[in-house]
Amino acid sequence: MGAPGLEGRGRRPQGKGCLLLAVAGATSLVTLLLAVPITVLAVLALVPQEQGELSPRRRQRRRQKQISAPGSQLPTSL
Repeated sequence: MGAPGLEGRGRRPQGKGCLLLAVAGATSLVTLLLAVPITVLAVLALVPQEQGELSPRRRQRRRQKQISAPGSQLPTSL
C-alpha cells in the first residue's frame, strides 16, 4: 500500500516540472518571435540611408527623369 502513495507523490513534481518547462519554452519562443522582426526592421531602416549616402549620382538621375516629361526631351550635353 505504500507504493501507490509514493507514485502519487512522484507525479506532482513531474507535473510542475513539465509546466515549468512549457512556460520556459513558450517564453523563449515568444522572445524569438519578437526579436527577429525587430532586428529585420532595424536593418531595413538602416540600409537605405547608407545606400543613399554612397550614391549621389542615382539621386541626380532620378531627379532628371522626374523633371523631363516624355514628350519634351531636353539635351543633356552642352
